[in-house]
Amino acid sequence: MILEVLSTFVDAARISAGIRAVMELAVHTYQWLRQLWGERRISPESLVQAPMSEEDLEMCEKTGQTIREIFGDDVYERVEDASYSERIALAEEMVQKLTEVYGLELEPCRLFVDSNETNCGGYEIKERRINLNIAAMFSEDEAQVYELLDTIVHELRHAVQWEAVRTADFWNMDGETRDRWRENFMNYVSPGQDINGYIHQPVEEDARTFAYHSMKGVRKDEE
Repeated sequence: MILEVLSTFVDAARISAGIRAVMELAVHTYQWLRQLWGERRISPESLVQAPMSEEDLEMCEKTGQTIREIFGDDVYERVEDASYSERIALAEEMVQKLTEVYGLELEPCRLFVDSNETNCGGYEIKERRINLNIAAMFSEDEAQVYELLDTIVHELRHAVQWEAVRTADFWNMDGETRDRWRENFMNYVSPGQDINGYIHQPVEEDARTFAYHSMKGVRKDEE
């Protein structure tokens, strides 16, 4: 019931005061929701072994640099010191700046709130838009904040993959990789269909690996 109320509340705020205002008003509710979440985990090494080209790795480095430019050397400290509206603005800025770094043209990111931590967000191919569950930005759990940043990079990598399928010379992706991604997008396996198939399909392995390398110099919860 509470999630239905929150959903209605957020939708109404988009029309009236905007999402920043509703997040300020909903702070106590999010604190309650946060207590319901379990721990998030960094992907083990076995799940981040997709091949990365030299250009991919250069982009991973640029991604890390961009994140540090936005958040500073300590991401969690920056988020912890920010107001709730500022936290949303930081997430939006990260999406916008990385979209520019990657040379993408996307529709504005759709922000939503869901206490289900497995619903991190996604990339909509037809709409060319990132959907992002920003609930983690209101958490006091450092790992969840880093996970949200990882999700942003992950979903933008899906946008890069799709653009590479559409545009032959995008990021200088080789033909074999583009064909593999094209086939995967046409036969995408959702977690509900087959969790193992979802985890090990090419576009997910690639996005997970790209985000992992991008976040290496950013996150502090790996030790």
